[in-house]
Amino acid sequence: MKGNNYSLMSEHQKQTEFFKALTRNASTPAQRQLRDRILKAEGDIRCCRRAMLKVLALVAISFVAGLYAVVIMPEVLLQHNHIVKRGLEILTVGSVLSFASYAGFWLYYRAVLFQVHSECRRLLVSMLARDNGRSEAATEFDMIPAH
Repeated sequence: MKGNNYSLMSEHQKQTEFFKALTRNASTPAQRQLRDRILKAEGDIRCCRRAMLKVLALVAISFVAGLYAVVIMPEVLLQHNHIVKRGLEILTVGSVLSFASYAGFWLYYRAVLFQVHSECRRLLVSMLARDNGRSEAATEFDMIPAH
C-alpha cells in the first residue's frame, strides 16, 4: 500500500505491510517463498474484490432495469413468459450466484493470507530466538492465538 496513509490502514493491512517489509530483503529461500506467497495472496484478494464489485454493479443494473421495466411496461408482470422479465430474472440470479462464488473465493484467499501471516510470525519468532540464542521463545509463541 505504497503512498497510503498508515493511519487509514486496517490492522490486517498493517500486518501484511509489516510482513512484506520483514521479507523484503529475503536472505533465505523460506523468506523468499513467504514473500512470494504474500504477494500472490494479496493479488488474488484484489482480483476477487474487483470481480465482486463488477458483479455487484451488474446486480444493481439488472435490478434497476427490472424496476424500470415494471414501471414502463406493467404488462410484464402479468405475462409469466415475457422475454424482458425472463431475461432480467436470469441476469439477476446469475449475477447473485456469481457474486456468491467470488465472495467464497475472496474468503478462501483471505484464509490463505492469514495462514501466511502465521508462518511469518513463526519466522519472526525463530529469527528473534536465533539472534538471542533462546529457543524457548518459539515454544512460547505457539501458545499465542493468531487472529
